[in-house]
Amino acid sequence: MRIGTLLLVATVLLVAMTVATGFALYRTRDARTGAVFASEIVRDVFDLNILVDEYLARPSERPRRQWHIRHQSLVDLLHVLPDQFPQGRAEAELLLRDADLLHTIFLRLSGEDPVADAGTDPHLDEMWRARLTADLMGISQSAVTTATHLSRVASSAEEAAEQRLHTLLLVFVGSSACLVLGLWAVFVRRVLKRLGRLQQAIGRLEEGELGYRIDMGGDDEFSRVATAFDAMAGRLEKAAEDLARTNADLARSNKDLEHFAYVASHDLKAPLRAIDNLAGWIAEDLGDQLEGEPKSNLQLLQGRVKRMEGLLDDILEYSRAGRVNGPVVDVDTNALISDVVEMIHPPAGMAIAVPAAMPCLTTVEGPLHQVFSNLIINAIKHHDRPEGRIEVTAQDKGDVYEFAVADDGPGIPPEYHERVCQMFQSLKPRDDVEGSGMGLAIVKKLIEVRNGSLTIDSPDGERGTTFRFEWPKG
Repeated sequence: MRIGTLLLVATVLLVAMTVATGFALYRTRDARTGAVFASEIVRDVFDLNILVDEYLARPSERPRRQWHIRHQSLVDLLHVLPDQFPQGRAEAELLLRDADLLHTIFLRLSGEDPVADAGTDPHLDEMWRARLTADLMGISQSAVTTATHLSRVASSAEEAAEQRLHTLLLVFVGSSACLVLGLWAVFVRRVLKRLGRLQQAIGRLEEGELGYRIDMGGDDEFSRVATAFDAMAGRLEKAAEDLARTNADLARSNKDLEHFAYVASHDLKAPLRAIDNLAGWIAEDLGDQLEGEPKSNLQLLQGRVKRMEGLLDDILEYSRAGRVNGPVVDVDTNALISDVVEMIHPPAGMAIAVPAAMPCLTTVEGPLHQVFSNLIINAIKHHDRPEGRIEVTAQDKGDVYEFAVADDGPGIPPEYHERVCQMFQSLKPRDDVEGSGMGLAIVKKLIEVRNGSLTIDSPDGERGTTFRFEWPKG
């Protein structure tokens, strides 16, 4: 049985027992109300008898008036009793009849209804008064008997209702306890244990055991969850196998690409060196005879050869970017940038400012060294003035540092921000600026391998460019 069905059955049973208990409480309340009414009726009947005796012994206004008040109270109670206590309807009718007779006789006996049964004499003689008194006492005794019986009926009904209520409460408590224990047993067996199995399966899945499966059986909610888990684990296992094959293919492809780049660079450099050597020999052989346009063409040829060699070196460097790593060490970026500047040896008019409070981080030093080197070289190479300023700063961003390399050069129009980071792209002709157009592409690749990003800030129409990038702290 499904857990939802079990809970529904338990809820229906609880509601049924609650309704039964409520009905028993309602019946008990009615029985108690009937008992209260019966006791008040008995009290009124006995009070009427006492007031009659008092009036007969000493006729006066006070007992007569009290008798009428008590009689009216009795009649009112008898009219309400059938609605509040249906079991006393017959007794109520008898008592109403007796109450009417008592009222008629008392009126005659007290002189309030001067109907004479003794001829034309306006006063009651002793015989007639004795007969009325005897009738009054007989009816009063009958009313007492009926009221007493009503009281016993009401008490019995109250006791029976309370007994039923107590029994039902015991049944309710016992059934609730059994139901709770049963639900707890079901909860432990069908919920906690299965949750434990699911938790164990998730733990083993987290540990990489993708072949683990759950077999719960049944057709309840947990069985469907287990089936879904097994299907998900199967898909994860297949995805892991596909990913492993893809990674293997990618590693093989990267290895082939690196080998191709190395071979291409090496094989292409050989004829380039031959061309460069041949050009040098021609220049040596001709000596002073080489002048004018032939000399310029020969120098242009040698320059193109050197540019081609640099391009091949950059291609090889790009293919290795992000894959050639070194040891992870503590790096003082202030010292690292100082080493970069010393290696670059910038022109005399180019100032490079680095604040003293630069961060230290734990990383592979080579890629970060190359990023700073390429960005600073790029700023120097594309500056349009003999004098300029390059500023390197850093900002703590939580798990990463954000570095910025800013210059006061001509700036880069916004429409070229994406283009300058692509391979073989440069905003100036190769004859004006020596370079392969690979420097920023290598920088971008090195940064993205570490889940960072390279952004360019160069407002349109203003001088200066700022390159920002993020680097993990460790």
